[in-house]
Amino acid sequence: MRDNNFRSTNGGSVGTGGVAQLSKLFHGMFPGAEIPINTPEQDMDAFDRDRFKQAIAQVESRGGKYMTSFDPNSTARGLYQQRYSDIKDMPELQGMTIDQFTNDTEMQNRIMDMALEKGIAGANRGMIQSSEELMNEYAPQLGDQMNLSQEDIAALIHFMGRQGTRNYLGYHLRDKQPLEQALPNMYGTGKIAENKTPEEYIRLFRESYNR
Repeated sequence: MRDNNFRSTNGGSVGTGGVAQLSKLFHGMFPGAEIPINTPEQDMDAFDRDRFKQAIAQVESRGGKYMTSFDPNSTARGLYQQRYSDIKDMPELQGMTIDQFTNDTEMQNRIMDMALEKGIAGANRGMIQSSEELMNEYAPQLGDQMNLSQEDIAALIHFMGRQGTRNYLGYHLRDKQPLEQALPNMYGTGKIAENKTPEEYIRLFRESYNR
């Protein structure tokens, strides 16, 4: 457990991406004082990957109890319910069937690590970098409404993708659009299945992450 992880009043945490918010608070309390700012490399190191992965696995598959999707049309499989259709052409999965991937937790962890570090399925950056960027972009826009940690935002990226998370932060939280309008493919006319709301997903993620 990280001891540099500040807790928010709603049960979440202010992770490594909350530097801008913490700096503002610090300087308000101690004018003229200097607060050390982590470099991107230090922020990457501070992100607790194992704890994050364990929490995501708990939300997605009950820690490995349900390794296939409840949606018969989905190719989501494994601990983290990664969509096989999105990753099957990766060199690491060449020759591996969907059933083999479902039963190969070592490969699932390998793909998840890649998703965290450098991005997969067309993403040009990993979830750690993306979550920090989105935190720094939207914290000034949302002000007191920003009650999400970097880890929370990374969880949302896993759940709905980087663009979906941007839509949630910008259109829904900032602009007050209903979820059906902000994220029509997940909650509006374009949805093909019932999905947890972002708030539900974060609540479940925090319950596991904060244990």
